[in-house]
Amino acid sequence: MENKEKVFAVVAVIEKGDQILIAKKENSLLFPNNGWHIPGGKIEDGETEEQALLREMREEVQAEVLIKSLIGEGRTKNSSGLVHYYLCELLSNDVKAGSDVSEIRFVDKNSAKNICDLNAVSLWPVAFLEHLDK
Repeated sequence: MENKEKVFAVVAVIEKGDQILIAKKENSLLFPNNGWHIPGGKIEDGETEEQALLREMREEVQAEVLIKSLIGEGRTKNSSGLVHYYLCELLSNDVKAGSDVSEIRFVDKNSAKNICDLNAVSLWPVAFLEHLDK
């Protein structure tokens, strides 16, 4: 029998043209407070990956998204589980900082890795980094 590793968290890659949405995290156990990251979060008990991603986007950026495709798979900071990165489309033009972020903004895709917290960037999967370079 195959031992399937648990997916611990999901990340929403929300793009607008050549820009990507990033958020400044508050009260994070995984990354320094006030560090920029790609929005996402942990999957709660009983949730599917899709349900968790939709909930996290409502909480973090107060927006509804359409999940388009899986971009890649990374690991959590302590390597205890997997993180899936999904390409998502905003279903409205109105986004604003939600419950656990202090600020959100769109930045050029090629500068995201220089703006986001180094601890976060170090966990980004190769497939996501390659996606940013397209």
